[in-house]
Amino acid sequence: VKQAQEIKIYFNKSVQLFSEKYNYQFETYEISGNNRISDSYIEKIVSKYYGNSIFMLPLIKISKKLQQDNWIKNIKLSIDYKNKLIINIEEYHPVGIYKFNGNLFYFTEKGKIIDKVDQDILQDKKLLIFSGKSSNIKASNLINLLKKLDYNFATKIKMIELINERRWNIKINNDVVLKLSEQSPHSSILNYLKLQENLSEVQMNNIKTFDLRNINKSVLVYN
Repeated sequence: VKQAQEIKIYFNKSVQLFSEKYNYQFETYEISGNNRISDSYIEKIVSKYYGNSIFMLPLIKISKKLQQDNWIKNIKLSIDYKNKLIINIEEYHPVGIYKFNGNLFYFTEKGKIIDKVDQDILQDKKLLIFSGKSSNIKASNLINLLKKLDYNFATKIKMIELINERRWNIKINNDVVLKLSEQSPHSSILNYLKLQENLSEVQMNNIKTFDLRNINKSVLVYN
């Protein structure tokens, strides 16, 4: 064992000396796919290896360290056999924001929580906010449904709440609540849009709740 370790040390030193002599040392890196992950985060991890032989870079170790960032879904590292480390990143793409215990979290199409939202610099204003147990897991179908509807409707949504892990309430501007059907939320929303067309602005402003759970009959609750 000792002899094997001595051979390994000797080999590593030889490769390093060869690299220094012929300029095969790690000097720079190239990144692609990082929209959420900062360059400074990557720089901090890889900079400690500057000057090392490009052939001796611990790619697995670097990869595992980089993957500690929650935004990274997949990562692939390679070298150009000269002086550059090539970093290809696939990030998670958030489809919505999950509100839990007063905090906001980005989540994926499958409901995976990615990262906490910095509310001071919230840039993803187009992402809908969901609340209620398991709402992040069940949100995907509703998000896809809303994409097929009038875009103006989606821009009015303030919050979407999952009730008893079964059906949705949508809170829109002026804190008006739309109670959707469990079986057919799409029909409920279409019924609301029809009502909106047939009611005057004054009437709309005086309604507190649209109970759309029964797709054959809508109940309006006034202020």
